[in-house]
Amino acid sequence: MLRARLESGKAAFLYDSVFVAVDSQILDEEFASEFDVSILRKLGLMGWEIIQAVPRTKGIGLENIGTDTLFGSKWAGGIGGNVMGVHIIIKKTLSASDLTDDPADEVGKFIRNHLEEFLAE
Repeated sequence: MLRARLESGKAAFLYDSVFVAVDSQILDEEFASEFDVSILRKLGLMGWEIIQAVPRTKGIGLENIGTDTLFGSKWAGGIGGNVMGVHIIIKKTLSASDLTDDPADEVGKFIRNHLEEFLAE
């Protein structure tokens, strides 16, 4: 079905995502040492295109600790929206030449890895 679609000139794409941590810090806690896009460089050379980035954020409750309360502490609200990383949505345009009989080819692996999703439709 996919081969026939591509050979007839119709478009087909692979979509996936990768998570990339960002150099984020809250108070004294660091969540990543650096922003490393080396995986994106490799994927770009393999024909994948970045089409969107969705931030992953973290919220933390803040606590006031003092001696002026019966229980020793009070919740004081929180912070949210601190970006911890990004889910990068990637896309690869397929051509008929991408389809081979080699079980190690990229498209075959992708379909096998997502076989349940393909069969559910």
